[in-house]
Amino acid sequence: MKKVDNIHEEIDDLVQAIDKEINFINDNIITLKVFEKLNEFINFIEIEEHLENYKYIISQLKNLNISGEYNENFLQYIREEKQRFFQFHLNHCKDEVLQQSINDIKNKEVNYENIDIELKKIKIGYGGGRPPLNKDEGVLFQLIHLENDMASFLTKINDFINNIYILKDFSEINTNVVIIGSNGSGKSTLSRRIKIDNIDQSINIIPSHHILYLTSEDFIIPRYSDEILDINTYQNATKLVTENEPFDNDSFINSLHNLINYLINDHNRHKGDTYDSDGKTTILEKTVDVCSKILKKNIIIKNNVITCYDDNGNIYDFNQMSDGERQVFYFVASVLSKEKDGYIIIDEPENHLNSQVCKLLWDKLEMLKSKSTFVYITHDPKFAISRTNSKIIWSKSFTYPNKWDYEVLESNVIPEELLIEVLGSKENIIFCEGTDTSIDKQIYDSMFLKEKIIPVEGHLNVISYTKAINNIEGLNLNAKGIIDKDGKTKDEIEHYEKDNISVTPFNEVEMLLLCEDILVELKKEFDQYGEIINIDEWKEEIFNICNKNIEKLLTNIIKARIENKLSAQKIQTANTVDKIKEELENILNMIDVDDIYKKESEKLKDILDNKKYSELLEVCSLKAQISKQVPHKFHFYNYENRALGIIKNNDKLRGKLKKKYFKTST
Repeated sequence: MKKVDNIHEEIDDLVQAIDKEINFINDNIITLKVFEKLNEFINFIEIEEHLENYKYIISQLKNLNISGEYNENFLQYIREEKQRFFQFHLNHCKDEVLQQSINDIKNKEVNYENIDIELKKIKIGYGGGRPPLNKDEGVLFQLIHLENDMASFLTKINDFINNIYILKDFSEINTNVVIIGSNGSGKSTLSRRIKIDNIDQSINIIPSHHILYLTSEDFIIPRYSDEILDINTYQNATKLVTENEPFDNDSFINSLHNLINYLINDHNRHKGDTYDSDGKTTILEKTVDVCSKILKKNIIIKNNVITCYDDNGNIYDFNQMSDGERQVFYFVASVLSKEKDGYIIIDEPENHLNSQVCKLLWDKLEMLKSKSTFVYITHDPKFAISRTNSKIIWSKSFTYPNKWDYEVLESNVIPEELLIEVLGSKENIIFCEGTDTSIDKQIYDSMFLKEKIIPVEGHLNVISYTKAINNIEGLNLNAKGIIDKDGKTKDEIEHYEKDNISVTPFNEVEMLLLCEDILVELKKEFDQYGEIINIDEWKEEIFNICNKNIEKLLTNIIKARIENKLSAQKIQTANTVDKIKEELENILNMIDVDDIYKKESEKLKDILDNKKYSELLEVCSLKAQISKQVPHKFHFYNYENRALGIIKNNDKLRGKLKKKYFKTST
């Protein structure tokens, strides 16, 4: 890490250089406006406006909030940009040709009649059917060049300050970075705001590329070995897209061609047939080598074409590779094409890749570019937590031009993967029991259309995760939990509701699909297709099954009641083994199994004897037997899916069920 003093020194050098440039232009250029004829060619008002902007830039540089320590790449970026400004924009006082032109003007050695009045609009040089500049035009051209140079500098220095604001947040973290957040939170916009001038700059942006197709007609091999195609247009392009600025297919295709052309021509310069190889391993060769190892494919360069051999010796070109193979090549080529270390910003690094290949790829590239700072923008929780050498940043919002609201995630309460999934959503969250494939999630997905349903397996996870999310400050979403009744008492249910945890009236939520409200609606639906549901018969069959399994039902109820009681107890005061035993014995003495059995037995008998159907569903734990067996008996073999469809598509029914069974849910 680099101390802030090092960075302040670089910024101070830049401020002094700009101030020196202001003084030079004031003393040597602005003073020339007394020459009336010169004003016809030189816009002194614009130059003075530029000088005012120079002063404003100085104030911006002085007010940069830079404190603490930053990684080496941050300091290197500042140092390189400063040197570039010195070389191209802040050296006019040392320009002997410019100084001579100033003297010629002061000495009245310029013949203005010999100057084309359209000088500023005419393309300078030997092209366009125009002869070279004459001596008098050359004098004025130096001032025109300075005016243009000032405008260019203002653009680049503003980009530089913009980049500083953004990069410093990455750079205070001495690791790689993973950016997460909901759509519209500024993840891609943030990176789009970073300005890149050329390939020599220590910033490399790799967009999410969905069009990985090449045509041979667009490849160009230069005539001479010292020529190389420009890649700065590729680097300059705004390559990260948003929902409001979708993919431009043509530009993306062109950028890929540009990149591949660059690699092929760089390779041709060093390995071409017209001269001896210089022995250097080219970027293309490095790319091919890395890809071959990751993909376990034999990829070669043949006749300046990227070619792949399969296991049978068959040859196929780049376009015949799988989407994943081409994506690997694109990522590797994009990373290695920037030989200089610095910032590597990747949008959707998991695109088209399976998790195993994806991890292997970025592990390898991070190793090869170990001195660079990788900044990943991802929607994939599994990828995010696979970056073991990275900090996860939660992007809350990004306000133009450079205000970024973010938080470095530090959480030991819930798994990182789950936290990433939650923070990547703008929807309110409902945690539930079960897994992604369980009926619990399917039921709640059908019931709550505007919320994001996240299953977290057991009810204890539902409780802890709901509390954890709601305790995160500044999170503009609400987390709720839903758990099965599973033997919980009235007091326990009321306690959970205080923490935004809703307890269903059902022992197991699957019983919801057999409640009378749903059966009535399904009957209406089935009757249209000649499928008759006799609701009374269905109910009777469910009662028959339960009557045959009374002891099993009671056993399940008692187990649940006891587990709930035990989970609420803690051995807090014991400081010896004997005390632990004593407290444990006291806890067990509090649980009267016989009493629980007696009460629950009487309650169940009353339900069964008096045919209390809704109450039976609330205590029934025979989901495996009832939810499939009963519909099958009456020849309804896709009952669950059809019931879920009824819930999802019937607003009135859905509203009724939520009001009746999910009081605290939205």
